Amino acid sequence: MPKAKGEIVITKEEQCTGCAFCQTYCNHGCIEIGPKFNLEGYLVARFANPENCNACMVCAWMCPRALIEVYKYEEAAS
Repeated sequence: MPKAKGEIVITKEEQCTGCAFCQTYCNHGCIEIGPKFNLEGYLVARFANPENCNACMVCAWMCPRALIEVYKYEEAAS
């Protein structure tokens, strides 16, 4: 049975306040506050360690500004 994989997209980096709720509640270490600043001067979240993402959506649920989209897919069998 193929393992579910995921991809995280920060839809509006300019609105991210770097609160780190997404990072704090991700049990797989797939999202982190990165070194990039937005125009408001906040460090913004980024998708990290994509190999660990199973598209559980916790990061999206925890984002107070609803800026995270999660896409789930299954890898094709070889």
